[in-house]
Amino acid sequence: MGAACWCCSPGYEYWNDGVCCTCGRTGMKALPAEKVAVVEGLVLHDSHAEVLAIRAFNRYLLSECHPNSTVLSYNPGQQPPYSLHPHILLHLYASEAPCGDASMELIMSRQEDSTPWPEPRDQVHFRGRGYFSHLGIVRTKPGRADSPETLSKSCTDKLSMRCGLSLLLTPTALLVSPEGVYISSMVIPESEYSETAVTRAFGKNGRMVGVAGADWGGGYRWHEMRIVTTKREFEFSRRRAGPKGCNVSAVVVKGVGEETVVGGVIGGRKPGAGWKAGSMICRAKLWAVVKELSPVINVPAKSARKISYSEVKALPELEARRK
Repeated sequence: MGAACWCCSPGYEYWNDGVCCTCGRTGMKALPAEKVAVVEGLVLHDSHAEVLAIRAFNRYLLSECHPNSTVLSYNPGQQPPYSLHPHILLHLYASEAPCGDASMELIMSRQEDSTPWPEPRDQVHFRGRGYFSHLGIVRTKPGRADSPETLSKSCTDKLSMRCGLSLLLTPTALLVSPEGVYISSMVIPESEYSETAVTRAFGKNGRMVGVAGADWGGGYRWHEMRIVTTKREFEFSRRRAGPKGCNVSAVVVKGVGEETVVGGVIGGRKPGAGWKAGSMICRAKLWAVVKELSPVINVPAKSARKISYSEVKALPELEARRK
């Protein structure tokens, strides 16, 4: 079982009720690549806890896009029109080391035989835990070789990307400036921490050396994410509750609601069952919220269910993000 949640610390004062919390026990965690084009944004592509936490945080920010927000400033006449209050810092807690490069040393230490695997031939990319002695590379989910291939990068790779792109998803970036919307620190248990791994995965002298210090304009710049450890363990971590997981994720968004997610859709619904099956943090429903706020931005007059994701990414308002 994995869990991830957010806390805000305004200045030196700790805000202990948090912004949003996502925890999950997941089995089928990533949508097969062949299914992505047919689900119309109504099925979550990736149900790892860190990814759900980022999506839930974006849903929270969209709910705060109004002039009386306690966390966002409204700047009429500017594009984007909202920005995070500058005194707010964002902290991510994860009960497990992110899958991918930041956890490979842990994977190796838990093998009965940690002998490196033979060099693969014609290997385009590496999946999950396979060829665990290959370090500093991009990996995709899931780890099992007999599972369908996906387009989802590992959580390590997605968090690394967020050090430059900010925590904003594409729809949210139409309304909220990326300035300050970066992870200040990520907290993980000491038992899940490998200094060598996290330094290589996230540090300015590791995999990120090519972009460390970069400034792409429009509020997008590289932010180094601090890694902090804690002796406290999540009550339902695999070290306490055992390694067996289940296929249910829980999503809670402050001021918006809560739901369970199974197989990428709301619990009790089936993938492909239409709009009602979609999670409140799925791509289509996040875009629908942005459409409700569309008078403040120049978006195409199309249905939230019909506009393609590539069309949204190509909007002129997101030129700085595309750099």
